[in-house]
Amino acid sequence: MQLKPPYILRGHILSPIADADLGWRLLHEPEGALAVDHNGLIVWSGSAKDCPMTLLGWPIQDTSHLIFPGFIDSHIHYPQYHVRAAFGADLLDWLERYTFPEEARFHALDYARGVAHEFTETVLAHGVTTALTFSTSHTEAFLALTETAHRRGLSVITGITAMDRNAPDTVTRDLGYFREANAMAFAHLQHFPRLGYAITPRFALSCTEDLLDSCGTFVAAHPDIWVQSHVNENPDEIAMTQALFPSADSYVDVYARHGLLTPKTVLAHSLFSQDHELEQMAIAGTSVAHCPTSNTFLGSGLFRADRHLHADIGITLGSDIGGGTSYSPFATMAEAYKVGRLNGQSIAPDQLLYWHTLGSAQALKLDRVGTLTAGYWADFCLIDPTCSPLSEVRWNDRKDLLDGLFGLMFTLPESGGGVVATMTAGQTRWSQL
Repeated sequence: MQLKPPYILRGHILSPIADADLGWRLLHEPEGALAVDHNGLIVWSGSAKDCPMTLLGWPIQDTSHLIFPGFIDSHIHYPQYHVRAAFGADLLDWLERYTFPEEARFHALDYARGVAHEFTETVLAHGVTTALTFSTSHTEAFLALTETAHRRGLSVITGITAMDRNAPDTVTRDLGYFREANAMAFAHLQHFPRLGYAITPRFALSCTEDLLDSCGTFVAAHPDIWVQSHVNENPDEIAMTQALFPSADSYVDVYARHGLLTPKTVLAHSLFSQDHELEQMAIAGTSVAHCPTSNTFLGSGLFRADRHLHADIGITLGSDIGGGTSYSPFATMAEAYKVGRLNGQSIAPDQLLYWHTLGSAQALKLDRVGTLTAGYWADFCLIDPTCSPLSEVRWNDRKDLLDGLFGLMFTLPESGGGVVATMTAGQTRWSQL
């Protein structure tokens, strides 16, 4: 299916949407329609029979597949494309044995471009249309990713990774290099309207005080940019961070003291955050990326969604490739459900879908993605619920909508997650139709 705006797409719509009273709700239109204008924006969505007469002259395309909003992966590492499924004892061992050696290869522009092509192709093939992603400390890696993403129509938020200690020389860079590379990268992205810049200290453990100060100073000068990093993922990492920053009250406080807790900060994991850390993040408006397949693969721990919700912290979902084990948003949602059960919680499937779409958009302060609503970008994917024998049975025999959605999370194959086409700004970016 090759779509090019303007058009009306008729099919089975399933999307979280904002609701003035409830905060959000699940829009379900079995015989729905999306009207997409020549700018790639949704100008109308709802039941096909209610489509405004003024739009009925537009070309009409029908689909037998489910229409979902494009997924938002709020924490992923594009340079770790080849590291997935690498055996390691724990986080720090895994970084030393596999991740740092692989990321060192990204000083070569041709290599970075090759991986950037594979990465963008793969995330689009899984229905992801926006990604908050790490690059490396190399300018070559950053340029390869942003240029490829722009060409392929994938919306990314990324930046030069800041790290000047506790890693090999092949991936660390001194303060002077970072300042120059960071300023260049930020200026470079001003030419790409659907790409965003994120200050990216890898984690506190890999940064000196001076480097974190430089990151915070840049954020203060450019308050509209994002901040992404990691926090409280692994007990050994936490202990080492406390030793390196003895004046800080906690891991979260390290970022706070350097001006890196903002409403556009997303910290991955937060498995062992204490109550006062959660309060500090909530006051700042900082959000957390829950990465369940990575946390279970590395044995890091179990995310407590209930504690973060109680503290009024925005929750997003991330694949965390390559510590994570699947690009599929459905696999991520299924694993998040299982993690919740191990904590005595049963997270509803529509809540999980919200965290991976509109909830992520709201947490990241992205106001035109994450939902199939008028005024938003026509970023969406088509899902075939009959792509495997079991998913077909679970969908066709569903007791209600949530039962059907829950079944899809566990029965769609991870190799694609049932996605048959992905569109951004209304145009087909990947399709097997």
